[in-house]
Amino acid sequence: MSFALSNHRALAALLLGASMVACSGDDDDSSATCTSLHSEGFVGATLKYDATPELPTGGEITEGTYHLTEYSVYLSSDSLVLPKCNGLSDVLLLSSGGFEHALSCYFDANDPDSRVGGGVYAGNYFLADTDFSFNQKCPNAKIETFSYSAEPATLRFLSPDPTGSLTSELVWTLE
Repeated sequence: MSFALSNHRALAALLLGASMVACSGDDDDSSATCTSLHSEGFVGATLKYDATPELPTGGEITEGTYHLTEYSVYLSSDSLVLPKCNGLSDVLLLSSGGFEHALSCYFDANDPDSRVGGGVYAGNYFLADTDFSFNQKCPNAKIETFSYSAEPATLRFLSPDPTGSLTSELVWTLE
């Protein structure tokens, strides 16, 4: 997944899962009502030139609260496309088939004060083989699908950027 801000918001939106009475997303996750979650932590992007991510394997999801622990971007050494989010702060809650997600995007991979956007999202999710689909209900309705691998305490998503120039890999660890 290229973490162009719009793609990252889409991922965020799909990673939220509790039903909420009021829904509104905002670039400032502290004032949104899709979820009470707030993005936490900070992970700078690791650029991996001329490398290939592991293929997704699917697997059984352990529900709970996940914190982003790794963010890698796979691209060719001559790529002219770079991720727009060079650092992320991300929390994902999966519960009873629903999701809540709080995300922040940072311009500088080494500076947690360089926040350029983010959002909060909620809805439900469903799995099929190696596809993890978010059925976002809040702040707006849409479905987004990512390749995934799951282990008991780890969840990994892969997503190519729309141009096919790079692929982002996000790894969350269960709290």
